Amino acid sequence: GALVRGPVLHNKELIVGPGVVKAVELERKAHTPRILVDEEIRPLLFAKDTAQEFTYRPHDGTACFDYLGYLSYRAQLSGLPATDIVPDLSRLERMLLRKREQDAGHPELDHKNDWMSCYLAHCLQVTNPNNDGRKGG
Repeated sequence: GALVRGPVLHNKELIVGPGVVKAVELERKAHTPRILVDEEIRPLLFAKDTAQEFTYRPHDGTACFDYLGYLSYRAQLSGLPATDIVPDLSRLERMLLRKREQDAGHPELDHKNDWMSCYLAHCLQVTNPNNDGRKGG
């Protein structure tokens, strides 16, 4: 997917316009399970109260929407500590390991699984920087 800003026209059956074209063009660059962010809207992806940016830049430098970071931030707004999301991230990590086993023999999926592993590791580090031993069950 892609997050962009641009005009669109839509009804129940059709969506057209420069915004759609821009989104499709950006989305074509995503070869991994991520939501790319157009640089024009990156400044809008900040939590105004903390200046926390909800983008993640993997090794290729492309800005992606940090949806797990955003979920953690929303949980904190509800009064939950940031580390409350760690068990969920740890469960996702274990699910990804099982998926890797299932995908063995399909090298075309390795790149996607590698990206997701790096993203989960990033989220765990950001959410639980002291690695206080919290793991999911």
